[in-house]
Amino acid sequence: MTAALLEPLGVAIHALDLARVRPMDTVAVLGAGCIGLLLMQVARASGAGRIFVIDPLRHRAAVARSLNADNMGANHEAILDWTNGRGVDITLEATNSPEGPHDAVSVTRIGGKVVLVGIPNEDSFSLPASLVRRKGLTLKFSRRMGSEYQRAIQMVQLGHVQFAPLVTHRFSLDRAPEAFALLDTYGDGVVKLVITAE
Repeated sequence: MTAALLEPLGVAIHALDLARVRPMDTVAVLGAGCIGLLLMQVARASGAGRIFVIDPLRHRAAVARSLNADNMGANHEAILDWTNGRGVDITLEATNSPEGPHDAVSVTRIGGKVVLVGIPNEDSFSLPASLVRRKGLTLKFSRRMGSEYQRAIQMVQLGHVQFAPLVTHRFSLDRAPEAFALLDTYGDGVVKLVITAE
């Protein structure tokens, strides 16, 4: 299981490299799937202060809570309440929604940074140009990972990330169609599943 999760951890590490978190920066993570939950953990290990996690699925918010997110919610607008209208320093967007980038921009403070990690279902999204420009945001796109395997291994060895809470289901190879159907519907509280050849 650990080896299989090094790649998504590398994705999170690469995204945080782009974000350049400074000590005690406030960070929002939109989307608490496997990638989002790893982004949250790597942000904490990178020195982030308060970390807010948004996901409409309660079981994902519960996992974020178990991993010590400071606040969890179903709607991105809660972040503005939690920050008294200021917004966060950095938003890490990890949703599959075409609205995700727009939501990320709306909760990021003036002069803040947004890193888009998610892949929208429709393969397109729109941003309010006036808001992005008025806030003077830095917008970065993260694509997979570079050569982060060594750092990913070190993070696991040093206990900076936890994989166990993310893996909610295990399937044998002959049940792969059932596993993918479960992922497609977000059923049975699934976050990340592992398919084994045994």
